[in-house]
Amino acid sequence: MEFKEILKSQRIRAGLTQKELAEKIGVTARTIQNYERGVKPAARFEHVRALANIFGITTDELVGGEIPEAPQSGSFYMNKLVSEVTSMFAGGEISDRDKEAAVMAISQAYWATKNKRKR
Repeated sequence: MEFKEILKSQRIRAGLTQKELAEKIGVTARTIQNYERGVKPAARFEHVRALANIFGITTDELVGGEIPEAPQSGSFYMNKLVSEVTSMFAGGEISDRDKEAAVMAISQAYWATKNKRKR
């Protein structure tokens, strides 16, 4: 599932309207509507984190962090990652703290994958 589908299903499961959810994270109802329609491909990092906390799930679960079963090349995953990170940063300003958190998460994911391949 994609972010837009997961967001909508989690919002409905939580019994929240788009407006109520928007108020909880400090955005407009239009922003939530755009996320759910896929008009905005991914929320800003602080929004993803706040939404995940509201729903009681991880940020990976919210953004559909599962890895496809079909084998893909490293360049495929790198291009996908660059696209997703670009979308995340395109949402506007991001704090230095959130930038550091994003870089740390990417680094940890890289090394975790690298260590699994060595086994």
